[in-house]
Amino acid sequence: MIAFAAAEDARGRQALDIYVVMDRMAQHGWALNGLFNPPAVHLCVTLRHIQPEVAQRFVADLRAAVEAVQREPQAHGEMAPVYGLAARVPLRGMVGDLLKRYLDMLYRV
Repeated sequence: MIAFAAAEDARGRQALDIYVVMDRMAQHGWALNGLFNPPAVHLCVTLRHIQPEVAQRFVADLRAAVEAVQREPQAHGEMAPVYGLAARVPLRGMVGDLLKRYLDMLYRV
């Protein structure tokens, strides 16, 4: 697994929105997962990722995504971090309900 986050600026805020970077990477075909606290992104490395030229393509796409977000710092992403977020929801029953509904939608025939 590889995880990364954006550096902080002088005020302790992320220098760029890592979740918008994650969205840009999705546009390049990468399936990354958002982490909630601290804001970060991770990639589970599989056999597909160790094929020739894949690492170089990942780095090139990541560089392009970061540069795009730097050019448009006000851009908003469409994806949300999931890992760690459920632990912060005060109504514990809601998390189970949400997961059941998600699985129902996912496997609906």
